[in-house]
Parts: sequence; structure tokens; C-alpha cells
Amino acid sequence: NFFFGSYEGYRQTSQATLVPVVPTPLLLNAVPGGPAFGNLQQLMKAFYPAPDPGFSPTALVAPLHVVVQQDNNRNAFIVRDDAHVSSKDTISSRVIFNRASGSPGVILSTGLVGGNNGFGWQTLNPQVTWTRLISNSMVNEARFTYNRTALSVNFDTPPSAVVSLGYSPDALEANSVPTVTFTGTGLTQIGWGATPQARHVNVFEWTDTLTKTVGRW
Repeated sequence: NFFFGSYEGYRQTSQATLVPVVPTPLLLNAVPGGPAFGNLQQLMKAFYPAPDPGFSPTALVAPLHVVVQQDNNRNAFIVRDDAHVSSKDTISSRVIFNRASGSPGVILSTGLVGGNNGFGWQTLNPQVTWTRLISNSMVNEARFTYNRTALSVNFDTPPSAVVSLGYSPDALEANSVPTVTFTGTGLTQIGWGATPQARHVNVFEWTDTLTKTVGRW
């Protein structure tokens, strides 16, 4: 028998400085609130942190410098085994497994808590091959392969003040924080701004190859 195994890991830890635009107290106090207006004022006050100091007292929006974490982790495994089960038969098998994950903010980040998207990625690829020596001039190889790919998106948790308003901290729930944009203001949006999604792909493959060498007996 022949046996082989390998592992490869990758870890990336990085930070990025972003500058979202947030409302000033002047704007927040002018926004209507209450149930009749979808509690917009309450949501904005709970979602947005205060801007950097030094903005104009008449400004409606102002910048906020933040540092966000953008991590990326990957793991890869390969295992293979070749076995001679008889003088004419060999069975080979191998499995490749990969998994990667990125923290919220790697794919999309507004710079504000509750506005960051990460990812998940995974592949599983086993394969089995049976090689049969039929004669000195003829060999048959049968191979079965399966490949499964899974993709997903993850989200960070909104501020606790937003959750206390009745919004779910889980982006997959129906009552999660809505995406609210303010066209023409420069104001950074509320919410994640991406649709929760996942995708799984399964591929099955069977091949059979018969090889004959002419002129050899």
C-alpha cells in the first residue's frame, strides 16, 4: 500500500481604516420618529455612533474614522491511499477537502457595526479509481468522482441598542435590521446591504477507460 496525507493552513489577520459618514445631533433631532414614521429616528440614534469631534455645528453629516478587522482563514487537506488488492487489481482513493472563512467585513464593510459581510467556502472532492489489468496489452480503468461546493455569507451583529428596539440580531430572520439608504446625503447606509444567501453544488462523475496496446501480446 501507498499512503499519503497533507495539510496546508493559511491565516491572515489584517485591519483596515474606513471613514463612514454618520449623522450629527442636528440631523438626528430633525428626523421624525415614532411608529408613524417607522421609528426612523430611534433606529438612526441606535445604529449610528457619534462622528469625529471638530465638525461644524451646522453640519448635518460628518465623518467617523474607524478600524475594522478583516480576517481570512483557509484549511486544505489531502489524503490518498493506493492498494494492490491482487496481482491484476489496484484501487486508489483520495479525498481533497478545503475550507475557507472570512470575518464580517472581508467582502463588504460600511465601517459601522451591523454593516459588515463575510463569507464561507467549502469543497469536498473524493475520488475512487479501480485499475484492472486484463492482459499484457489491455487495461481498464474505472473512476468515480464526487465534488461538493458550498458557499455562504455571514454577517456581524448590530449594536445592542438596535436589538433593544425589537430587531433581530440575526440577518436571516424576517425582523432583522432593514437596509436604509439616504440618497444624495453621503450618509452611510443602515444595515448590511446584502441579501443573505447560500449555494450548494453537487457534481457526480463516472468514467470508464479501456486501453489496448496494439502489437503487444
